[in-house]
Amino acid sequence: MPNSGGSRLERLVSAARAFAGKGLRPWRGGRNPRVAADAARPGQDAPAAVPGIAIVTYRRPLQLAKCLAQIRRRTEGPFELLVVSDETGNAETSRLCAQYGATLVEGANRGVAWNKNRGLFYFMSRTACDPILLLEDDTYPVSQSWLSQWVLATAQWHHVNFSHPGILAKTGSFRSGEGTPAKPYVHTLVTGQCTGVSRAAMAIGGYLDTRFKGYGHGHVEWTKRHNRLLSGKLIPKFPPGEMVFLSIKGGLKAKDAPTFRREADVARNEVLLRAADDAPAKYRDPWENEQEKAVLAAEVGAAREAH
Repeated sequence: MPNSGGSRLERLVSAARAFAGKGLRPWRGGRNPRVAADAARPGQDAPAAVPGIAIVTYRRPLQLAKCLAQIRRRTEGPFELLVVSDETGNAETSRLCAQYGATLVEGANRGVAWNKNRGLFYFMSRTACDPILLLEDDTYPVSQSWLSQWVLATAQWHHVNFSHPGILAKTGSFRSGEGTPAKPYVHTLVTGQCTGVSRAAMAIGGYLDTRFKGYGHGHVEWTKRHNRLLSGKLIPKFPPGEMVFLSIKGGLKAKDAPTFRREADVARNEVLLRAADDAPAKYRDPWENEQEKAVLAAEVGAAREAH
């Protein structure tokens, strides 16, 4: 059975059920709902953590617009909304963030792994959000219960990915499960259109490896590392000898958009992935050295919050 993690996870589950319960309505405009608005008064318990949603984007304004619109249309309950952009100075990205009440963190093009770390580091260092969702811009909610599904799944399993239809279609990859928070699919393949991760998992497994440049394999290594480090601690052990991944349908739809894949990046990153498979799993910071640390801190420090 999944590790309950104590009262923190119980509060998360209660919060997830509240999101799907009566009395809550989708966002209708204005600034992003914030947990600070419901801060506890002296002598009261602190409010339950709210989910943080980071949309990962790079030069796909049409997909970003659709994703933001669907999040606002389909999401119930409080949450923090962030866009992480792997480029600077895109006026359309800035306009969309202002329109939909999303904080923007941007920086020079450094690839998927670095860009996802922007979102993770923002939520881990500047908020109490739990869980954290990384949502790629060509994937979006189609169900009013989508966020509660991800909160429940992450509270139970700590690191869960989206079950892309392409994975389900792969012969031999499916092992078990129903694709629900209680019974996620168990696969031998993983994709990164959406990932839910708990702060507890982040404290144990850390961030994506910034040695993965450009496109390819960085998300796979991150998920493998988390699985290896969480197995038997926060999640049950799976049979040895085969790496498996947990995924849910999660009320999402993926409409795959053109990528910026370069075969040279994929080949180089595959070598890194194989090396990581042979090395002991350990926590990773979101930077490789002091220079990268300064860059990431500056990018997140310059976040433009929605008003």
